[in-house]
Amino acid sequence: MMASEMSPLQARTSLDDVDQMLLHLLTQDGRASNRSLAAEAGITEATVAARLRRLMDEGVLAITCVFDREAAGWHWYAHVAMRVEGRPIAAVAAAMASAPYVVGVATVFDQYDLVAAVATSTRHELMTAITTGLGAIKGVAESATWIELECVQMRWGYASLPAKPRELEFPDPVVSLDPLDHEVLALLVQDGRQSNREIARQLDVSEGTVRIRLRRLEESGLMRIVAQIDPAAAGTISTIAYVGIDVEGSRRQHVVDWLSHQPEAAMVSVTAGRHPVLALVAAPSRERLVKLVGSELRGIKGVRRTETWEVVDIAHHVYQWVRFLD
Repeated sequence: MMASEMSPLQARTSLDDVDQMLLHLLTQDGRASNRSLAAEAGITEATVAARLRRLMDEGVLAITCVFDREAAGWHWYAHVAMRVEGRPIAAVAAAMASAPYVVGVATVFDQYDLVAAVATSTRHELMTAITTGLGAIKGVAESATWIELECVQMRWGYASLPAKPRELEFPDPVVSLDPLDHEVLALLVQDGRQSNREIARQLDVSEGTVRIRLRRLEESGLMRIVAQIDPAAAGTISTIAYVGIDVEGSRRQHVVDWLSHQPEAAMVSVTAGRHPVLALVAAPSRERLVKLVGSELRGIKGVRRTETWEVVDIAHHVYQWVRFLD
């Protein structure tokens, strides 16, 4: 779930317990008031304001919108792992990142060189994107695809900052969106902590209109306003890896449930592809990654084998598209 320029993942600042608490609270509600944050953290509002400003200035924190991709109409999702030949990996990654249906591109180490995340509104669009889209890019020699059948776990809130979001499309939203809705959302993507009054001033509408629009969009399950944290700046993550898991059918749910409860599991999906379960693990250290996959996961009854592709760079990540699973 991270964005570009995250390798190596080395902390650029030092966070204390209060900073960590503020970041945690803002991942739950990006528009929580300084007063409520101060009450939770046991500090003054002035201290909250000063700490948030420092975290933003140091590139640790940003507040923005995230959207449930299913609620937006992106009903089909897949990961495609590719081996590259005859062309620099970075050049192939850049070509993939320019495709509108590609929402993430990671350089990985091992059997494959790249993993791309693809989101489309229909099955036909997904097949076209994989076969005549990614497959036709110069340098792609071999690929394997995992089509997501069910997203069981997704933790969001990580991005390289300052983030540069793309213009967002909602092909089949659960709630109708008019031009004013799009304008409100665009402003909140840029700065999720700006007040309803400020948004109303910029759009020349009433504060009540903005409030009603936001309540409608949030209650529909389409969007939330949350914190985005740069793990490279915060030093919270140092290793990321995709893990493909072969598991006995009768034990799959047990393995999926176990993975979903691991704090390092940023994503867990049941898939149709080479492995019935695909996970993205974001660990505080490589030692923790090795222990989690090589000892704990492999020790679960029913797990036959695992394949791990360690992420060495993330060239592209549209961090707004997530799944609300709570």
